[in-house]
Amino acid sequence: MAETATPEILPDIEHEEKTRDKTELEPGYLVICWNDPVNLMDYVTHVFQTVFGWPKAKELLYTGRVVHAEEAERIGLLNQIVPSAKLRECAIEMGQMIAKNDPRMVQGLKRLLHEGAGMSLHERYEFEDEARATWLLAGHPRDGFKDFLARKGKR
Repeated sequence: MAETATPEILPDIEHEEKTRDKTELEPGYLVICWNDPVNLMDYVTHVFQTVFGWPKAKELLYTGRVVHAEEAERIGLLNQIVPSAKLRECAIEMGQMIAKNDPRMVQGLKRLLHEGAGMSLHERYEFEDEARATWLLAGHPRDGFKDFLARKGKR
């Protein structure tokens, strides 16, 4: 007969709440989440499990703890941390990078991302394959890489 493990009861752990005056906090950071499905709380468990994996999703959801900016960036909850004084400049720079791409491709990729959310890998593959054959049509691949080719030179 197999032995069963005796459960171990651990002592209570005391948590120390540390509060700091607003002047002691890291200045100048602002987190912006725009049109993020997590903020809408629609399918947060699926999003967390997909983005972070089971262990981190469980930790964040079960504890409900605050995730500070540096950790949020490290685990993929934020794309980047930008000092608030540079926020506008960085947002414009990103917008300009997006604007350099073929608008049909940007719109098509946006559609693929939104409509493909929650699909299985096989469903997603079929959806993208159908899109490339029908509505996700772009010009020659060179057209999508004009900026890159201009910097590197054509061969």
